[in-house]
Amino acid sequence: MLRLWPYYIVTLFLVAFHLSYNTLLNQLRCKDGDPENLLRNSFYQFQADRAITDLERQMKVLQEERDAIHIEEEDSLENYYSLLEQYKNLKMDVRDIIFSPRYCE
Repeated sequence: MLRLWPYYIVTLFLVAFHLSYNTLLNQLRCKDGDPENLLRNSFYQFQADRAITDLERQMKVLQEERDAIHIEEEDSLENYYSLLEQYKNLKMDVRDIIFSPRYCE
């Protein structure tokens, strides 16, 4: 249990430290306060910036997986999708006509 102690402290610190709106407003009240500097140097912002490289790496992997997908008969699926969209639009047009004030008498 003693070996895990630093891990728990770090995870509590990572979860516990977030800048609040009130903290930033209090910074604005002070003459020497610089809320932009506080945001730039906050630990939460550091973690978010550090996570960007991992997210970009995950994005590239997912894009490669997406590009590797081959769909058979893609043209017929495109036609089917366009027909579904046309059906949805026509259905909305009919609904608009039915519920228009001119025909509600």
